[in-house]
Amino acid sequence: MMKRRFHGVDLHRAIAQLNSVLRPDLIVVDGLKGDLYNETGNTPVAMDRMLLGTNPVEMDSVVADTLGYAPRDIPYICHCADEGLGTCDLDQINIHALNQATTEERFTPPPHYSRRFPCHISAEGVCCTCMGNLMFALERLKDMRLLKKKQVFMIGQKSRMPFSASGDLTVSVGRCAAKLHSADITIPKCPPTANEICENMIAAM
Repeated sequence: MMKRRFHGVDLHRAIAQLNSVLRPDLIVVDGLKGDLYNETGNTPVAMDRMLLGTNPVEMDSVVADTLGYAPRDIPYICHCADEGLGTCDLDQINIHALNQATTEERFTPPPHYSRRFPCHISAEGVCCTCMGNLMFALERLKDMRLLKKKQVFMIGQKSRMPFSASGDLTVSVGRCAAKLHSADITIPKCPPTANEICENMIAAM
């Protein structure tokens, strides 16, 4: 009943107030597969990631960044940080990877990935985390109407520059693609978050 009432008032403020009295000992974020739109799982994005932490503000800030949002753009994260419940400054949050992406070719996007966005995507040999972050970034960029047909995103260890890319805006996403291609925009992180991809694209537009 209380959950229903939260949705009928200022939900973001209610979340912040709830976090001020309930302090979790351990937070587990299941990032094995996310979804581009909602919790139903109809549009799954494989990420192959799980996160562990003890501070909900820090954890939600990291996840927001992964999904392509600046943490302070989400009101409840902002409220919690301002109340001293944790930091949303990504530079102050330490992330330790417990596993590394394998070097095998593990992911080739099915056709529906290409049809979902108006740009061209070359994603041969990409790990799931990198591809998942790109999917979330492209969704944010599509919402902002910044995606165009003459944009080529290359990601993965075996990505290819299309022969028809002359005159297009080319983007190398991730360390593997950055080593392979000289592009207009290079994001040599491993892996870059969706927010970092968005910020680089916005800065170049």
